[in-house]
Amino acid sequence: MKKVLLIASEYAPGMLSFASSIINRLSESSEFEVYAVVVSRGKFKYESLLCEKAKKKTICIEASANCILEKLLFKIWPSKLISNINKTIRDNHIDCIHFLTIDFTLTLFIYLKLRGNNSVYYTVHDLWPHEGERKSLTERLISCYINWSTKINMRIIPNLTTSSRTQYIALKNRYPSKKVNMTCFPTLVTSQIVSGERVVRELNGITNYILFFGSVDKYKGVDLLLSAYRLLRNKSSFLVVAGKGIQYFDTNIQKGEIRINRFIEDNELKYLYENAAIVVYPYRSATMSGVLSLAYYFKKKLLVSDIPFFIDNISLQTSVFQSGNIYDLSEKIRVKLNETSHIEDNGYYEKLYSTDTLITGYKHLYNKS
Repeated sequence: MKKVLLIASEYAPGMLSFASSIINRLSESSEFEVYAVVVSRGKFKYESLLCEKAKKKTICIEASANCILEKLLFKIWPSKLISNINKTIRDNHIDCIHFLTIDFTLTLFIYLKLRGNNSVYYTVHDLWPHEGERKSLTERLISCYINWSTKINMRIIPNLTTSSRTQYIALKNRYPSKKVNMTCFPTLVTSQIVSGERVVRELNGITNYILFFGSVDKYKGVDLLLSAYRLLRNKSSFLVVAGKGIQYFDTNIQKGEIRINRFIEDNELKYLYENAAIVVYPYRSATMSGVLSLAYYFKKKLLVSDIPFFIDNISLQTSVFQSGNIYDLSEKIRVKLNETSHIEDNGYYEKLYSTDTLITGYKHLYNKS
């Protein structure tokens, strides 16, 4: 049985769901003995997402939230996190060390302590930076530091994995001497989502809407979705954009536009998805994304742009539009809303996001390398 240390030093909502899903499933498998070291901050906590078995062998570190100097030091050399990683490796005779969440704060540690170690693994999330709105100087410097650290991690860690076929091919070409593998993207559906009964207060009884859910940034194409919605002649459904980020528009009930610009709790997602008529993901680009798992789990009619990651993971019930084309998007929304027949998904969620599929991929990853 492989002794695996899973490390998740990032606590953005998407990373929380991604890493906790992998930690939980590998922990519950008889194939691995799993240890984990994770970083939380404020309300963004791994503890609430981990199963009981995973919690027993997980060390949870709270990110520094005090003065600017402490925050900066934590981003460069998080000493408490590093000491717990070293202690876990030493005390448990770890076979595989896997960095799950970009982990730019640990680049210097990886370079000094783990460079050339063949038992180290790294999940590549974004090989290419996403499109973004114009940022401040501070934000640009932070982005440059994260991108630089990511490149260093990919360069010095011998075993790479990704859930994107496009990235997999690019990584094989870029690093021909490395061991590069594909592992399936884990479901983002948590037990809190499944059992959630909290009503989304901003909707106030509104149902059968066109839904976009997720953090809002330029690469996700919400501005395109808004333009496409405004092209519709007969607006029989509201447009709902739910998630923290860029405020492309304000809520206007008369126009049928609702903007919920805040962090959406897991126990609100069941209400949000079950009351939607269709779900739209109008991304300009995406190397990997877990949002498909939510739409598939709730068996919603789904419309996505024709970017490679979506095309690789579409089901029979999914419609596709030309990325960036608001006229095609608007027409596909109209058609999707008027669909009367229901296409059976034939258990697509279970096939794509099953525990067996994920375990098989990680077993192959750790045994092959």
